[in-house]
Amino acid sequence: MSSTEPVLHAPVFIVGHPRSGTSLLAAMLGRNPEVLALPETHFFNEVRYALAPHYSKGPDAVASRLQATRMRHLPLEHVAVRDALAGAEMSPKGVFDAILIAMLTQSGRHRIVEKTPVHIRHIDDILAMWPDAHVIWIVRDGRAAISSLRKLDWASKDLSTLARQWTRNMRFAISAHDSNPAQVTRVEYEDLISRPEDVLLHVCRRIELRYDRVMLDHNQPTQTVSSFEDEWKANVGSPMIASRASAWKEELRPDEIIEIEAIIGPLLVNLGYLASRPGSLRALLEGIRERAVNSALGLRVQMVLYDFVAARRFAPSGANQANTKRR
Repeated sequence: MSSTEPVLHAPVFIVGHPRSGTSLLAAMLGRNPEVLALPETHFFNEVRYALAPHYSKGPDAVASRLQATRMRHLPLEHVAVRDALAGAEMSPKGVFDAILIAMLTQSGRHRIVEKTPVHIRHIDDILAMWPDAHVIWIVRDGRAAISSLRKLDWASKDLSTLARQWTRNMRFAISAHDSNPAQVTRVEYEDLISRPEDVLLHVCRRIELRYDRVMLDHNQPTQTVSSFEDEWKANVGSPMIASRASAWKEELRPDEIIEIEAIIGPLLVNLGYLASRPGSLRALLEGIRERAVNSALGLRVQMVLYDFVAARRFAPSGANQANTKRR
């Protein structure tokens, strides 16, 4: 890329456990006339592995492979993708930069907001690729996120599995936040739906974006939700209802709450959602397990294993796609 071509400046990445309000926040930022907020790209957890064998084959091969990934849902025609990649470096950063810059140029806007919840496990990769990037980590009470997530046909229905997934994602985010406090901003979902203007003002200050009240207008359309996601993201364009934050108390049975809290209780306390840790043998054993699995070493091991599995799962062919129901 020559020095006269556009450069991706201070991209913003929104991450969080699924069903924690990432789509809502992305839509609100996407209403700002300076911002282009994208549908989920899944670049770091899927797409970069799918593209790896194709860089040596050239831009056309990479463009064709992109059409079999989540990034086919981006608002950019295939011919525009091919044109964007024609002069790009054939590397993960080169390709992602080229696509994002092409969409910015097409939109006439100046800042990119990318939202893929599971990029919560890849914050270090994001900041390594773009040293001027900013990550917004949105947190929601784990009991609420789990209650919402298990209603979806592509999610596990096992509460223990869902609870352990939540603790893992929170540990990745906490680690990244502690290591990069200037570039990782934590936002609470409960604050976003009860005090949206205050939260948006704070976020805009952190990412150096001009605040615009149009971000509060839910009637303004955005491009943050792909058509195949409409079923489970229908509320993104609806008025915010603060009572949604506590709906889990009616949706979960008392025994289910006890089961969930036994696993995520320590982190609920850490994040300010629970006054004290549950006192039971199950909670004690789960706490020991969680500290071992999600220690600094444990998180590194998880990422090494993920790299190994993902490279074989997504790279061989376009047919190897995870979560086909979500495509």
